[in-house]
Amino acid sequence: MDGLESGRALAPGCRNRSHAVRHPDGPQAAAGAISQLRRNGVATLTRCPIRRVTWCLAVVTATSCANETGPADVGPPGLRLVAGAGVEDTITAVLPQALVVEVRDASGRALPHVEMRVAAASPGGIPNVAVASVTSLFFQWLLVDTTDARGRVVLLVRLGGKPGPATLAIAAPALGLQATATYTVREGAPAKVEAQPADTALYVGSTYALRGVVEDRLGNPRAEAVDYAIPAGGQVVSENGANVRGERIGRGYVVARFGAIVDTVRVSVVPQGLIAAYEPPIYYNSDGLDVRQAPRIVLLQLDGSGFRVLYEQSPPEIPFGYGDGLLPRWSPAGDQIAFVSWGELWTVDPLGVTRRLHAGSPSVSRDYAPEYSPDGQWIYVTQTTDSTGIWRVRTDGSSIEKTAAQWPGAASPSPAPTGDRVAYQKQGALAILDLPSDTTAILPVPGQYPRWSPTGEWIAYLDDANRVRVVRPDGTDRRLVGTGVAAHTAYSWSPDGQWLIFSGSQATPSDQFAVGLSLVNVASGEVLPLHFSHRLVQPSWHR
Repeated sequence: MDGLESGRALAPGCRNRSHAVRHPDGPQAAAGAISQLRRNGVATLTRCPIRRVTWCLAVVTATSCANETGPADVGPPGLRLVAGAGVEDTITAVLPQALVVEVRDASGRALPHVEMRVAAASPGGIPNVAVASVTSLFFQWLLVDTTDARGRVVLLVRLGGKPGPATLAIAAPALGLQATATYTVREGAPAKVEAQPADTALYVGSTYALRGVVEDRLGNPRAEAVDYAIPAGGQVVSENGANVRGERIGRGYVVARFGAIVDTVRVSVVPQGLIAAYEPPIYYNSDGLDVRQAPRIVLLQLDGSGFRVLYEQSPPEIPFGYGDGLLPRWSPAGDQIAFVSWGELWTVDPLGVTRRLHAGSPSVSRDYAPEYSPDGQWIYVTQTTDSTGIWRVRTDGSSIEKTAAQWPGAASPSPAPTGDRVAYQKQGALAILDLPSDTTAILPVPGQYPRWSPTGEWIAYLDDANRVRVVRPDGTDRRLVGTGVAAHTAYSWSPDGQWLIFSGSQATPSDQFAVGLSLVNVASGEVLPLHFSHRLVQPSWHR
C-alpha cells in the first residue's frame, strides 16, 4: 500500500532502534498522547493524528545515537544530520524515522537554543516535502525551531504528492552552518486507469488509438500496461489492442483494464457529414470587457476532423445565450453560409470571403436563424425593427421583401423542400405560410423554432421545455424524439432527414456548465454525443 513502506532505520550505532507501526483509520490521539517528546534526545510519538491522513504513526523509543549526557558527551563539530535523511518512500508518506539534526561547537559540545531554519526546496514550483514539529504535527514548507539541551532538533517529515526528488535545506543562520537532506518520492500503489480520449467520434471504417495509463490515487502515472476489451454484445466498435475501429453507426464502449481496476471510454460512430457551427467568444467582464477569443464560424467533419476557422467577428458581439449569435446556415448548394452580425445579414464562402447582403431597416434578428429557400434564391429572416415578422432577402442582395407572416409574433422561418410553404412560429404555436396564396394556417401544435425536414415529411420543433419533437405538416403524428432530448434553439437536419444535430448541455461532475453538439436519430431516438475540444453551438449540416 502506498505511503506505508518504512523509511530507513536510525543511523548506525543507535541502540533500541524501532520500526514504524501504522494503523489504517486509527483513532485520533487524546490530549496528552504525546509525552516526553524531547527526553534525552528521544522522539516518542503515539497515536498522533496526521492531518488529512487516514492512518496513525507510532514511533516507539527512538534512542540517541550518542553516549549518555554529561561531560563526556562530545561529537563531530558543526551541523550534522543524525538520522532521517536519504529516505525513499511513496507519495504523502509520513516517514517513520524522524529527521534528527544536531549542532555542536568546534570542541564537539552540543549547542542548545540555536535557531534552526528548515525549508523545502521548490525547483518545480510547489515543494515536494514538508516538515512538522513533533509537538504540533502541523506540516509546513518552512519551519523555524531551536535546538534542545542535546543541541538537536527533531522533526517529522511528510513526502509530497509528486514522484521524484525532494530536498530540505537546513541552516543555523547565526552560526553560518548549512546542510541538505534529500529524499526520493515514489509513485503510489495502482489506484485507477485512465484512457484517452474518454469520449470521441469516429466514422465507420476509421480507427484511432487509445492512450491508457495506470495511475496512483493522485493521478501519477505508473509503468504497468493497460489491456482493452469490448463489452459483451458490443458491435459498434472493434478493438485490436489499443486501436479502435468503427463498425456501424451508434454508441460504442471500450473497457480499459489493469487487474480489477477499469475505465470505460465511449465512442460515437457517426454518419458522414460536414457542419458549420458557431463558437461563442471567450471573454471576461470583471473590470471592463476583455475578449480573449472573438466569436467565430468554424467548419469541421462530424468526427471532429478538418476543424478550421472560417470567420471571426470584429468587433465582437457578446451573445445573451446559446441561441443568440452568428447563427450560420448552409446554402442548398453548399457554396456559401448565411449568418447574422450586428443586425445585418451576411454570407461567407468556404474560402472565408464575406459579403454583406442587407443592412439598415429592417434589422435582422440574431435570435432566429436565417434559412435558405430550396432553390437558393432567397434567404428568409426574422426582422426586429418593427416588432417581429418574416422577410426574405435575395441571395445576390438585390432586394428584400416582406412576407404575409407578420406581427403578432411571427418568427423563425423554415421553408418546405418544395419551396411553396414556410413553417414558422406564431404566438407560441406552429404556423404554415402558403406563399402562392399569402395565407397562413395555424396548426394545433404549441411549439417554437420549427425546422422542415429535407424530405418534407416532418417538421421538427421545440416544446416549452425545449425538448425536440416532430409533427407531420398537417399537424398529426406529434411525438417526442427519443425520450425527450433538450436542445438549444438553432439546430439542423441531416440531408437525408434521418438525423437532427443540435447543441445542448453536456454537464459532467467536473464541469456543470459544459455544452456541446449531439446527433439524435429521429426514428430510434438514439443520441450520439459529439465531445469536441471546442465549445460549439448552432450547428448547420452541409446539404
